[in-house]
Amino acid sequence: MENIVCRFSYDIDPLPKIYDGRVILIGDAAHAKSSTRARGMTSGWEDGLCLAQHLRDSANIAEALENFQAERLPIVHEYQRTSREMSLKIGRR
Repeated sequence: MENIVCRFSYDIDPLPKIYDGRVILIGDAAHAKSSTRARGMTSGWEDGLCLAQHLRDSANIAEALENFQAERLPIVHEYQRTSREMSLKIGRR
């Protein structure tokens, strides 16, 4: 019997923005990454908490979404970059 090994890893390229008008993407919809950093569920949860705080503390929704994006994009882009690097190092494509 043959051993079947799958080494594929799926992610998306970092998005330049994650909201448009009053629509926002959070979690994997905004920053899907491979599982090598084990940050998928956690980063989605962090998105939700951060968004709730900005909605609570901002004068309006537009300000909240802009502030949320400014805070989270650098963080999740780093998760995506390092996750992809780790995947390539261990042989995932």
